[in-house]
Amino acid sequence: AEPLQRILGVSAAIARLRSDLACFARRDAPVLITGAVGVGKDLVAEVVHALSERKGPYVAINVAAMPETLFSTELFGHVRGAFTGATHANDGAFALAKHGTILLDEIGDLAPACQTQLLRVLEARKVRRVGDAREVPLEARVVCATNVNLRERVALGAFRLDLFSRLDVMRLQVPSLDSRREDIPLLASHFARLHGMPVAEDALAALCARSYPGNVRELRNVVERAAARTFAKGEPIRAAHLRVDEDDHPLSRATGRAPSLPVSEGGPAGLREQVRAFEAETARRALEQCNGNKSEAARVLGAERRWIARVLKREKKNVTRRLARPPRVGSNDVRSVDAQPVIERDALIAHARAN
Repeated sequence: AEPLQRILGVSAAIARLRSDLACFARRDAPVLITGAVGVGKDLVAEVVHALSERKGPYVAINVAAMPETLFSTELFGHVRGAFTGATHANDGAFALAKHGTILLDEIGDLAPACQTQLLRVLEARKVRRVGDAREVPLEARVVCATNVNLRERVALGAFRLDLFSRLDVMRLQVPSLDSRREDIPLLASHFARLHGMPVAEDALAALCARSYPGNVRELRNVVERAAARTFAKGEPIRAAHLRVDEDDHPLSRATGRAPSLPVSEGGPAGLREQVRAFEAETARRALEQCNGNKSEAARVLGAERRWIARVLKREKKNVTRRLARPPRVGSNDVRSVDAQPVIERDALIAHARAN
């Protein structure tokens, strides 16, 4: 599949991310990926590598989990006998990623001494193994990821300004899930399909009403737990399987945030309407992106073509019902009420009919 299709979503924020990815991936400059915990920074790094023209491997290193004393030997390598216990030579992560991409994850938590060593390598574009007199060219593309604000770290003196300037060339900001809530139905359905089951409308409504301080990772975990509770493979995930209060994310309790958003007026029926509105907007944006081609729109969304057809059929009925509704008191034209949604749905249906 096309690497960009791994970044699921139809929101404007995801469209911007895909656009920047397509522009930045084929350059050799360092990439800095920022975003909160659980937004999918590692996935974005993998897509950067997949879109690049580099033929070497993709190597991911969590530098925050690496002891300071092992930083040099793990990243740059060492020769045999470089220190006590070095019975064998080690090429190091940079050498392993030759002609490929190396991800330095959680770069914001890198120790000051290690920051100095990394800066020297990025400036010289050369790597020297511990105990070796020779330097070899740096032939890996460097991608870094962090969930902290590096500018604030620089201001506090916890992160080197010159290193930040070296890393902050091609910046990719991965949006939080709460800032792109229209993507929740698509993502939830995708995670459920990984377990071979659909998501019922009441479950989608509950998922859309919930807050996600843990972002996409939290949504994936919620769906996976619900899938395990259905017992029989192929049985739809329902709201009862979610147990929203029990599965509340610890960040919600720590920050005092409610586990879900306020329920819309009309109770479950109102939530179903919200889900259907999400689905209609998702289908509309995908069809616009694909010039009305339903098969292509379904492929982009990772959904079946019949799902697009079902949403269009439902929206056609909604348009007919709304146009047949008598004008409200004080209204001169039936289209004066909620005119824009009607016009948009008319355009969506006309667009799809042409294909």
